[in-house]
Amino acid sequence: MKNSPDGALIAAIMLPVKPRTKKNHSTIIHQGRRHILLPSKQYKDFEQLCKPHIQAAWTQAPIDFGISIEAAVYLDTKRAGDHCGYLQAIGDMLQAHGVVADDKWITWLVPPNGHWLRWDKATPRIELTIRRCKHPLESSN
Repeated sequence: MKNSPDGALIAAIMLPVKPRTKKNHSTIIHQGRRHILLPSKQYKDFEQLCKPHIQAAWTQAPIDFGISIEAAVYLDTKRAGDHCGYLQAIGDMLQAHGVVADDKWITWLVPPNGHWLRWDKATPRIELTIRRCKHPLESSN
């Protein structure tokens, strides 16, 4: 996959889960003089709901090279979070479940057929198209 040309399809993944952002409703815990920011319960639940779908769709080693991801987020309500929040949640979830070694390798793209945000009251979901995209941090060797 690493030697694939830019634009080569790596995976198309559909996650039939209610999309969540990562940054809303975080929890701060105190350990001595340190403050630690933990993700919200909603995000942790989202990450766990994604796990079986990711495990079924991705059985290879984590991606450790540049990729682009087109993400279409389908909500069941018109109360939407911000674009960056959804992308951070998706990137962190993909890293947590071993699709990418580090979410720094991801270049986010808007789907070619329209806006990233869509509505489907009956079937909220996330659709991801992952393609090869050489990253500036990759060696030129």
